[in-house]
Amino acid sequence: MLAAHPGHPGALFLLGVAALQTGRPAEALPPLRQAVATAPDQPHYHLNLGIALGQSGQPAAALAEFDRAAALLPTYAEAFTSQATALIDLGRQREALRALEHANRLRPGHPETVRRHAGLALSLGEYPAALTGYETLSKLRPELAEAHAGMALAHASLGRPDQTVACFEQAIKLNPADAAMRANLGLALSAIGRHQDALAVLEAALRLDPGSVQALDNRGVVLFRLGRFEAALADHDAALARAPAHVPAHNNRAAALGALHRHEEALAACDRAVALQPQGPTGHNGRGVALHALERYAEAGAAYDRAIALSPAYAEALGNRAILRQMTGQAQAAMADFQAALAQRPDDSHLRLNASLCRLLLGDYPVGWRDFEHRWQTRLLAQERRNLGPRWTGAPTGTLLLYAEQGFGDTLQFCRYATMAASRAAKIVLEVQPALVRLMRRLDPRLTVIARGAPLPPYDAHCPLMSLPLLFATTPETIPAAAGYLRADPERTAAWRSRIAGSRRVGLVWAGAPRGHAPELAAADRRRSLALARLAPVLAVPGITFVSLQKGEAAAQARGTVLRDDTGELIDFDDTAALVASLELVISVDTSVAHLSAGLGVPTWVLNRYDTCWRWMLGRRDNPWYSAVTLFRQPAMGDWDSVAQQVAASLRG
Repeated sequence: MLAAHPGHPGALFLLGVAALQTGRPAEALPPLRQAVATAPDQPHYHLNLGIALGQSGQPAAALAEFDRAAALLPTYAEAFTSQATALIDLGRQREALRALEHANRLRPGHPETVRRHAGLALSLGEYPAALTGYETLSKLRPELAEAHAGMALAHASLGRPDQTVACFEQAIKLNPADAAMRANLGLALSAIGRHQDALAVLEAALRLDPGSVQALDNRGVVLFRLGRFEAALADHDAALARAPAHVPAHNNRAAALGALHRHEEALAACDRAVALQPQGPTGHNGRGVALHALERYAEAGAAYDRAIALSPAYAEALGNRAILRQMTGQAQAAMADFQAALAQRPDDSHLRLNASLCRLLLGDYPVGWRDFEHRWQTRLLAQERRNLGPRWTGAPTGTLLLYAEQGFGDTLQFCRYATMAASRAAKIVLEVQPALVRLMRRLDPRLTVIARGAPLPPYDAHCPLMSLPLLFATTPETIPAAAGYLRADPERTAAWRSRIAGSRRVGLVWAGAPRGHAPELAAADRRRSLALARLAPVLAVPGITFVSLQKGEAAAQARGTVLRDDTGELIDFDDTAALVASLELVISVDTSVAHLSAGLGVPTWVLNRYDTCWRWMLGRRDNPWYSAVTLFRQPAMGDWDSVAQQVAASLRG
């Protein structure tokens, strides 16, 4: 047998490979370097030298060798997978993903390359690519539970909860002893509203692995979704007691703290997550949420920017930045963010709803009304969705049930459509909040008005009021009854006119009321409301009888002021309508009285917050929904003083 000379490059190469295979990369380096120096045109030599360098903690030098191997042999798939390893070690994950994509093209169907590419795509937030990769892997290795679990995680990130559950269930069938997969299944079940099933699955995961940090943390998420924020926080704290560096638990703990209005602590939790994982986009996104809640909007925007820079396809951060941009007067930029987020998560109903409100704000009513229907799949309204049988399509029908949803202002704005619907139905039954029943009975004699909670009469089809603009293809140019459609009781209106002295009688509302317990609704109410004292320039205008129309806790602010206050006599909206109809003008923040007054055709000046509601649109003082409305907009967030001065000047004429 012929023996290779000890200085022959082949012998040096084999010596280096032998050292590598026995876990001695430092010993592999000298012979491999000599082999490369002697035979620099051998791609395999460069590849193995790169592996030895990488295993010796020299990723930059390793990458240079892999690049040389790929240049010498462009079809060398192993060179590109090795490039990916070095790039990841250097923190250049996106370049690593491209290298793995190229390796996949060179060697299609190689399970390990497919697995690595799918996993990296998932970690980088490129969910469609991750899903495709894991689907391919599941066909190549159908017995591999990891493939189905990866598909589940990609589906979850794409906002497809049903597919997520199905894939996790398949993964558990293949590996029933895996507590982590059960922990993830629990989270997925919760996402489709099966919270009790989720808790049962998570308990099973904890029985399999009592020390499972993931199961504890995920149980906290489920409890959060059930509104049990203190219990959720306890689980996240317990998870962190076991694993102080578990980044997801810090991020989830921040969400629970935010729900408890402990926003400074939430920010600190996110800061800890970022410190542990600076390149993790979730922590930066969480910082944005906490800073947003603290009304530190510029810092919130910077945090979202960082999250998106780290993960350009991060739909949640894109959606959050869109909401912030819309709030801060950047509606077009917000719409671009919504579209980018929806490209990643087209089935996400929360995103679709928020994007629809931005579209309506911008006047894109056709798409806006269509996507507004996603409200029924969101956390805020899913529990209010009613199973009432056939949904009306707009075609002629027998008895049609129309019903109010959300707040009083929404009912007052959209009840005008009941009159339009009456031309397509033999009979209309209109169900509204009890406080609106008497007023609505004067809306149209063709309507049968009942109070919410009363027994429903027989009907052939149903439709919520706020879905009627979609059925009637409403655009800003075709909004019905803008000049007024509500009617007050004429006798009681005349009685108020005789009781209130002065020729200039102006009603005033300065605060709304929070609807529900969701933090975002409470925050919006704070932004639309102001203290009566900030309207001092308005109240100082002479020759005006100011009449309080304010209800709720804020009504007490009228005591000791020039305001006349008869609100104790106002039991429902019919009573309020009679008083409002007796006035020359109503000045109101964006609340139900503004809709009542404008719907009656009474001149109405709306004190509009900077982050305006979609219905008031942008860049105009008038409004297509109500010809009686004039808008006084904040020039900057929270600037009610400028608004008060403008209103006072307008009153003085």
